[in-house]
Amino acid sequence: MKTDIEKLEEMQSYAAQRFGILPQDVLGYNWGSAYDKVWVTTRETAEMVAKKVEGETCNGGRFHGMSLGGIESYDGKFEVMC
Repeated sequence: MKTDIEKLEEMQSYAAQRFGILPQDVLGYNWGSAYDKVWVTTRETAEMVAKKVEGETCNGGRFHGMSLGGIESYDGKFEVMC
């Protein structure tokens, strides 16, 4: 069974590889059927994620067809719809 630290490192590694960002910049990642969200530490990293998904859209759900890459800022953290 994986520890919480191992799970965190696995999630950070996955998001870093997918978006071409540093693992330590990844605070969280949420997988969904229509779209995913990633939480990162800096605006610069959020913009890198947004650029990576530029031109892609949500696939289903209430946001179907909406462009991905939107950035929201909460308490110094950045959330990107991807």
